[in-house]
Amino acid sequence: PGARLVSRYSAASPPLFGLASIAGRSIAVLDAAGQILACASIGYPGAMRTLVARLSGPFVGTVTLSQSRSGAGDTGLLVEGVANNSVPSARWGWFIANTTSCTGPLFAANPYSMPALAQCSPAAQDACPAGDLTSMLGWLAVAPGASLQRMYFTASALPLSGPSGLFGKALVLTDANNSVVSCAPLLLLEPRDAIAVLDSSGVAGFVRFHAETPTAPVFVQALLPPLFARAQVLAAPAMLSMPGACESIAAYTNAFGQAAGDLSPALASPNGSIAILTEMAGIYLSGSSSIVGRALSLIGTRTLCVNIDLAPSASTVAAMFTVAGSSASLTLSQPAPDEPTLVSVDAPLPQPLWASIRASGLPVLPPTPVASCVDVGAIFVGTSGGVTGNLSAQLGAFGSAAPQYVLSNTLPLYGTDSVVGRTVTLSTTPSSACAMQAMLARPQA
Repeated sequence: PGARLVSRYSAASPPLFGLASIAGRSIAVLDAAGQILACASIGYPGAMRTLVARLSGPFVGTVTLSQSRSGAGDTGLLVEGVANNSVPSARWGWFIANTTSCTGPLFAANPYSMPALAQCSPAAQDACPAGDLTSMLGWLAVAPGASLQRMYFTASALPLSGPSGLFGKALVLTDANNSVVSCAPLLLLEPRDAIAVLDSSGVAGFVRFHAETPTAPVFVQALLPPLFARAQVLAAPAMLSMPGACESIAAYTNAFGQAAGDLSPALASPNGSIAILTEMAGIYLSGSSSIVGRALSLIGTRTLCVNIDLAPSASTVAAMFTVAGSSASLTLSQPAPDEPTLVSVDAPLPQPLWASIRASGLPVLPPTPVASCVDVGAIFVGTSGGVTGNLSAQLGAFGSAAPQYVLSNTLPLYGTDSVVGRTVTLSTTPSSACAMQAMLARPQA
């Protein structure tokens, strides 16, 4: 127990490309009895473009398409939904139309002008019109019933972006007579953020949730005072004006029957303050299992209840440094102009240094550190008062522990006093000369 296992294997299969690709699917670790010990999604590397069609009628659910934002590589299709019990045979043809509208004659999109060839099939997708999902992937078959079903497909010739991309087109289901039974536009789905903010009864903090796609693990980031031993997502929103608002609400269970909303295992902290940076499977920010709008219960020496709301995507900047062969990055993230900025350092350094934000940027491409320092002005002081670039006065010595976190009201990423694009300078003491510099730059997509 507690040991880390690192193993490496080489095999000709399973494949990472094509119809049988494992990318986008799941991997599970089982014990000797076949019970699942752990499970995780096999994600595509890099930033993804995700489109979703929300269907109703004989099939109620979503079809989600994901491909690298570069437009290269396979496209994954995740189908989630329920077939109406009244449907005698839940088996449909499906295609992406050549138009954004669901009215009028609808035909499969064919951006590459592929002829109607007999060899078009799941095994020869490149010979198919790009929008003809039935020929490329087979019929969409969903067993009638009330239970949620999930199916995953991989398409090798289904572009989502570029001049031939199918973004904005309509996704169509047809019956055995080729009559349209359901249609919905493919809409761009951006990464989603949700946040629960504590700001009452002398208690301040937040729990923030982020998901790159509807099926990706949810990244949980939190800063809480050392009052709470348990945190649990609940099944419904709370009437916060009522005493004991959370007491009668059951715990969250996702659409697959998993009670996955317990954040308590992540609340251990040797320093007496709670800072979570972890990924969680089983909770979602989209679809029928979304935790957005539900309540979060925090229990300890105090008991509080807050609701989880959609949050604007945070403004984030970072600078990276390497000292004596060890690297550490400084990250500043502010959800909105009127919220505090989360300042974090992700790794310790063999020699902790004094850190400050200077008034000017660097004449080099960010966030490359500069070995020999240049003049970037004095420590930044904002024009509106209360804004200061003295990082170590708030955070302590840079790289003195891992991780380091602080909520700052004096380091804005918005407005005229924003620190975005300014320079972080490291030195051995507050009064010593500069040892290293890097610019606070937005991470590259």
